[in-house]
Amino acid sequence: MNVKIIGIFVSLLLITIAAIPAIGIMNKKKIDLEEKIPINSVIDIDWWNMFQHDPQLTGYSTSATPSTNHVQWVSSQYVYTAGFCSPAIVNNKIYIGSSSFGFSYDEVIELLECVQGKKTSSNNEYNIITNSLYKKGNSPEQDIGIFYCINAKNGSYIWYFQTEGFVISSPAIYDDKVYFSSVEDSEWEGKLYCLNANTGKKIWEFSIYTSFYSNPIIVDGKLYLGSLEKNGDVFTGKMTCFNSLNGNVIWEYTIGEDEFLYFSTPAIADGKVFFITSKQTEGEYGSIFCLNSNNGQEIWKEPAVSTLTSPAISNGYVYFTSYNPTNGRDILLCLDADDGMEKWRFTMPNNILSGYSSPAVAYGKVYIATIIGIMQGSRLFCINAEDGDFIWSKTTSDWIMISSPAIADGNIFIASWLYYSIFYCFNATYGSIVWSYPLYYGTMGSPAIANGCVYTVDSFQILCFRDNKPPNSPSIGGMPFGKKGVNYRYRFKAVDPDEDDLYYFIDWGDGNNTGWIGTYKSGTVVNVKNKWGAEGNYIIKAKVMDISGAESDWTEFKVKMPRNKILQDFIFHNFFNHLTKLLPILKLILKLSELFNMIDYDINVNTTTHMKIDGLGADYV
Repeated sequence: MNVKIIGIFVSLLLITIAAIPAIGIMNKKKIDLEEKIPINSVIDIDWWNMFQHDPQLTGYSTSATPSTNHVQWVSSQYVYTAGFCSPAIVNNKIYIGSSSFGFSYDEVIELLECVQGKKTSSNNEYNIITNSLYKKGNSPEQDIGIFYCINAKNGSYIWYFQTEGFVISSPAIYDDKVYFSSVEDSEWEGKLYCLNANTGKKIWEFSIYTSFYSNPIIVDGKLYLGSLEKNGDVFTGKMTCFNSLNGNVIWEYTIGEDEFLYFSTPAIADGKVFFITSKQTEGEYGSIFCLNSNNGQEIWKEPAVSTLTSPAISNGYVYFTSYNPTNGRDILLCLDADDGMEKWRFTMPNNILSGYSSPAVAYGKVYIATIIGIMQGSRLFCINAEDGDFIWSKTTSDWIMISSPAIADGNIFIASWLYYSIFYCFNATYGSIVWSYPLYYGTMGSPAIANGCVYTVDSFQILCFRDNKPPNSPSIGGMPFGKKGVNYRYRFKAVDPDEDDLYYFIDWGDGNNTGWIGTYKSGTVVNVKNKWGAEGNYIIKAKVMDISGAESDWTEFKVKMPRNKILQDFIFHNFFNHLTKLLPILKLILKLSELFNMIDYDINVNTTTHMKIDGLGADYV
């Protein structure tokens, strides 16, 4: 019986030792598979799908934001971003429209070819743009629009779509489709476009008289857009609801003659559509409307005087700016979304104008940018959303007149326009400036926030602000022993938390190094060979640096020579390393051995008949 037990013990030991490499391979495959799973799934990211982030136009995102003004990348659009077009960001793609404002057709084509890399311009692209901006005599017929899709991680061009006329409206992204409108001429004739968001291929278009600066908003497959109807020389405003799948009109609401959504984008909440109109007739005022979003039936309407902004909806209330003709002051109003009854109003100080900036709502507060007199500076207000009480205001010397606030992570982001333009990050609680960044010409669009980044347009380019996290230290794999004069391949791999491309620096420990090599994609295995000219002990050191200059810590890997003795040590070391892993199994086998001995003893005591089998050295009962 003892011989039998020892035989079982040895067999199990050999099988287990043989299985260890296979287990290691299985574990490695499991690790490699896990490493391929992205850390941040795009499904979990709060994307900026449309103007002011959401159908309620709150301007608020749950995204993290950069703590400094570090510019991650700058992407030149090459074509001037005229109008109020703001970017939308979905699935790490930026969607933005631009126009050929002031350019000839040939110049636009030349710039597009530069974007695509089809040619190198004989003139610097910047000079082409700036020279064309100050040219005179271009007719509206020469103007075309360009709609871009740009990689949100690095600013590289993905695709573009050429339109007939300016692209001034901000896009809306829904169900892998992108929607925006263009205006072709001074008669406001334009088109509503639906493109494939991944390829830029046109799915459908609809000819409309556009409301110029009104942006499309999409909820549950329905697209809402302010538009016009032309009767002779008279324009009548309309609110139109389209089927986002095919562009068919679901319903239309006629507003009135010479009254339309000139600058206002509709806000959608709780089955209602809210929008603000302007009257073109001198001495007459517009209104704020509430319609049923399913059929376009009017629910309520209230006066809105000289309003050129969009409403924001939060917690059952509508926030918007207006004007009080009685005292000549601009006001911020809060109405009940169900019946239009006024809850409170905040009267702005004398000489403060609401401009074109729309309110944003977050953290129980309303944020609104205003201008001081005629180009005398700007003033950002923070008002209690519940009762209209003043909380704080911040004055700047530049002109924040058009850009609307974007809010996330306890910060407010907004840009000024024209001379000495600045992009700001304010603390949302106290109004202090967290950081700022100078712009070339500023923007009439609003910022967008997604995936820890803040994006803004600066006339000819898009800027991405993001905190730059240093990359992780690289791993090193390869032979820990070697023979002098022989090339050995070593594997290096590092991951950057921002998914930036990486440079590698490898010091071979013998006075030689690679210098900075790369770039390589984050998570890519980099194979590099080296040979040592003399016997000895060496330490390979490696580190990585991302494209913004942030470096990782060093990683070390020991290499010993010569090969023969080290190989023996290596095998011996690994044998005992594996043996320690087998201790729990060995303990189990020993317990089984004791159990078998007890059984054998019991059999010998209680059994009278035994047969000896020759050559086996064991008893058979």
